[in-house]
Formats: sequence, structure tokens, C-alpha cells
Amino acid sequence: MFPLFGKEGLGEIYLTQIIAFALDIIIWYLIFMKAKCPICKKETEWEGNEFRPFCSERCKLIDLGKWASEEYRIAGKKDEEDKKKEEE
Repeated sequence: MFPLFGKEGLGEIYLTQIIAFALDIIIWYLIFMKAKCPICKKETEWEGNEFRPFCSERCKLIDLGKWASEEYRIAGKKDEEDKKKEEE
């Protein structure tokens, strides 16, 4: 084991202890995590939610509709086909 800070200050803390502590926090967070629905911003359970990251099927379908109507876009260069369509 390698001491991270030595015996002064925070005391002797080892890298393996820090990693174990971080993993405990991550596991706890995943078990008890609450997430906000990206559509309605309602807080919802992550674990056991079949519609995650959404709170309901309704919000999931609203999001799908936004993708289908091209409200959401991924930035990038336009293809030649897109340029031709715009010119017409």
C-alpha cells in the first residue's frame, strides 16, 4: 500500500481505502438514486423504473416525438444530399 498524504495532515490514507470508499459511494448512489425526468423534471426512482431516464411512458413518447419531428439535432457538417435538398 502507498500512503497518499503521509502521517501529517489527513493522516495515513491509502489508495486502496480511497478506492473502496469511492466504490461504496457509487453503489449507494445507484441503489438510492433519484433522477429528474428530462421532459417534466419530476424526480423519479432510477432503480426498477422501466421508463428510465423518464418518469413515465408519456414522457418517453414525448421525447421520441421530439426526435421524430427533428426538434433535437446532433451538430455536425451537412451532407451533400442535405445541401441539395435545401437548394431545391
